[in-house]
Amino acid sequence: MPPAARDHGRMAGRIATAVGSHAEETRQGEMVTADAGFVLRRGPDCVRAPDVAFVSAGHLPAEEGPGTFFEVAPDLAVEVVSPSETTQDTEAKVRDYLAAGTRLVWLIYPGLRAARVWRQDGTTEAIDESGVLHGEDVLLGFELPLSRVLP
Repeated sequence: MPPAARDHGRMAGRIATAVGSHAEETRQGEMVTADAGFVLRRGPDCVRAPDVAFVSAGHLPAEEGPGTFFEVAPDLAVEVVSPSETTQDTEAKVRDYLAAGTRLVWLIYPGLRAARVWRQDGTTEAIDESGVLHGEDVLLGFELPLSRVLP
C-alpha cells in the first residue's frame, strides 16, 4: 500500500494522540498505530494494521519477541477510510476485526465528515461531524468530538 495522504495522517495522528493520552493517564492499556500488525486469525493468516488501535491492559501479551505481531485482536480498531477504499474493503476489515474479538471499531469518513461505530454485539451508529466518539466500555471515560479529528 502507498503511504497515506497528508489529511489521513493528520486525522490518524489526532486520534492516536487522544487515545494514547487517555490510555496512559488512566492506565487502561496501550495505544498502537498502523506500524503494528494484529494476527486476527491463522490458517490462512489474516493480519490487519489499523490506523490506530487500543489494547486493554488485560489483553496485552505478557511477553513479546522482537519483530512479532500482536497475537490478539485490538479492543478498539480505528480506520480512517481513504478515497481509494471500497465499501467492500472497509466492510471486510470490520468483519475481520469483530470476528477476531475486537469490541469496538470506528470508521472515519473524511469526505463525508462522518464516522460509523461498529460494536461486538452487532449494533452500529452513524456519527456526523457534530457528534462524539465514545470509548464506551472499551476505553472508559474517553470522549473525542469528531470535529476535532476532521481536517
